[in-house]
Amino acid sequence: MRRKSRLTFLAMTVVAFSTLCGPVQAATVTGTLDFQGLVDLFTTGSGASLVQHVDFLPAGLGSGLIFPDSLSTGDFAGLPGTVGSIVDLNDSVGVPLSVPKFLTFAAAPNLSFDLTMLFPGASTGSLTIANTATGVTIGMSVATIAKNSTTGAMTPYSGTFSATLNNVTGAKLLKEIQANAHVVTSYSANFTPTVAAVPEATSVYLGVGGLALIGLGRWRRKVS
Repeated sequence: MRRKSRLTFLAMTVVAFSTLCGPVQAATVTGTLDFQGLVDLFTTGSGASLVQHVDFLPAGLGSGLIFPDSLSTGDFAGLPGTVGSIVDLNDSVGVPLSVPKFLTFAAAPNLSFDLTMLFPGASTGSLTIANTATGVTIGMSVATIAKNSTTGAMTPYSGTFSATLNNVTGAKLLKEIQANAHVVTSYSANFTPTVAAVPEATSVYLGVGGLALIGLGRWRRKVS
């Protein structure tokens, strides 16, 4: 009976090794996406009904144009010199969102980003306004899912938007935005993957192979 149990233990170890030595890496979207564009920041309403708008230009169309730049890498390396689109945003911050095709690309229709979160800013709505020596910076952060319809890959990405305005203070800019003034400025954006790294197949093979050898060693010692 003991010999049969030992043989069963060894067989299970070998089966585990054989099973896990198959493909272990799912398809992922790779690289970073960097782009630029123009945006109109403004609010409507007042008090509890105040709504912040992030209207990517051209204005009033529900979406704007983006221009990927040469810093883009991986799956996005071929996009510089082309155009894409980005969906305009309203003030729904800090709650799960489902905005499909938040980002799309004319030169790569298989690639897109779905918006899943617009993070609260430190100043108003989704915006963080900070003073600099010459003016202010405006920042905004989002969470997205990058998709590749050709491979079926889906990868979480975090995105940051930043803009710089000169000869203005943070307090003055914030007052203007909350008073329904329009602030039109250029911006840059950077999207990077947030998914944890997947172990290489070789590493998995070595780890499982080590377990198999340990199991074999234990079996041989018990037999002897």
